[in-house]
Amino acid sequence: MSVPNVLPYTAKAYQDLYEDEFINSFTHASLADGKTDQAKALKFVDQLNARSCQVMPCITFNQSMLRGDQLTGGACSAIAFRVAKEAFSLFNSLEKNKQLNPSSKERSFTSHLSRFVQMLELIATGTAAEEKREQLEVRSEQMALNTITVDRDTLRSGNAVAEKISAMAPFYGLRVVESSPDLRVQGNEQLEANLSKQMRSLKEGVYFLRIIIEEENHKREQKGHSIVYIKTSAAEYYFDAALGFYHLFPEVTKTNLIYKALLSANQKFGVDVLSFHRLEEENSFSSESFTTCDLKGILYTPHHSLDSHPVVFFSPALGQSLSAYKKLAQGLCAKGFTVLSLDHSGTGIGTPMLKEPEIIERGLQNGGNIAKLAELIRNGHFAYIPKEAPIGVLGHSLGGSASLEACRRTPEICAAINMDGRIIQPTGISQPVLQLVAKQTKEDRTKYMEALEALAKTNHLLSRKEVEAKHGDFASSNTSFLNFMVDECVDFFNKHLLTGQKK
Repeated sequence: MSVPNVLPYTAKAYQDLYEDEFINSFTHASLADGKTDQAKALKFVDQLNARSCQVMPCITFNQSMLRGDQLTGGACSAIAFRVAKEAFSLFNSLEKNKQLNPSSKERSFTSHLSRFVQMLELIATGTAAEEKREQLEVRSEQMALNTITVDRDTLRSGNAVAEKISAMAPFYGLRVVESSPDLRVQGNEQLEANLSKQMRSLKEGVYFLRIIIEEENHKREQKGHSIVYIKTSAAEYYFDAALGFYHLFPEVTKTNLIYKALLSANQKFGVDVLSFHRLEEENSFSSESFTTCDLKGILYTPHHSLDSHPVVFFSPALGQSLSAYKKLAQGLCAKGFTVLSLDHSGTGIGTPMLKEPEIIERGLQNGGNIAKLAELIRNGHFAYIPKEAPIGVLGHSLGGSASLEACRRTPEICAAINMDGRIIQPTGISQPVLQLVAKQTKEDRTKYMEALEALAKTNHLLSRKEVEAKHGDFASSNTSFLNFMVDECVDFFNKHLLTGQKK
């Protein structure tokens, strides 16, 4: 592969070429080789193992590798994770400031993150006692990260890089939500085109980029380098501890910068494989009680708005509390949905047994409440929910019945998931519907199935999926079943809510 016009791997060379987009230089050279604190490094290893074992049991951090008190090599991973974490903190802070318009938020984000990078630079190069302590902290942290060890026989995905980053991220309160396919640098004549296509396909978010030289050792790599790439609706940013911090504008310029940085890294260090890993905060949502009109419940809100957030209303089964579905709501929120869990009056925990006509009446009433809530959102009633946010509904048993009834009453709802609830009125529902049917239910379901067939005849957007579960399992706290349900809901709502329009 020819390598034309490859720049030296220095901040100065890139600053000269990209001076309009260049924000500030950075060098972690003073952190690359230096003294560490063995006690701190050992403590960090313990913390890494405690957190990583919950998400990536095939990855461990090996105490026996803490030999000597000198860090050899870069501190790019520790610094990159710090920059990524700060980006989320800024997004959260700016999201709460309703007085700033989008362009002001973007300018504020740029200036604050730039100052944070400058602060890191001062720490990395400073000679004061406090700066020396911080340098020791970063080196010790990096030394702990360097003890990472891969059990190749138990890799979940076969992608060691993705799983290693997934194991390290919880130490910083982050998690990996998706990883890109690898891009080869050496010998790839289509690298620039491949890179441009990859970057265009990325969702908005904060990405941890990793470029490595592969090797069949305990780390599955010989050496590597970590970078942060941030993509928002208004701008893109690139932070490289060896090059600096860039505000990326035109498509050609941003791709060209990263492309040349890759070629330079390949030429100087031999790094050959690039991958993008989208991060989120581990606790990437907040919750609060709400009461509006005759409705009350819990509002779960994603912390940052890198993407627009579709809204999902959740309604529980008759006699069930919202707490039984707490993890389901949190799982959806962590995937980027604003969730309103509704506590319908007269149907919650402690409700006495109801006769058939009473159950139907409650379902109709609750469906009207959900429809009313959809209209409140369209009228801008909730400060944290945009009026135009696409709306989906989800419910279990009576809650599922009410969700479909709400679809029948208002076109403001874009899609619905009914978790084994009966269909009260099978006509007049035109939205996409996913009906989850519990296969292990033993009661007579003749009327249930007749209503479902009637809905299928009038709604060609109905999907039916049988689930190996009992009717009550949809309120279960079983982790594997919950994960399955979250995945099913996310797949369906992503398909039908991202545009905010009925298909």
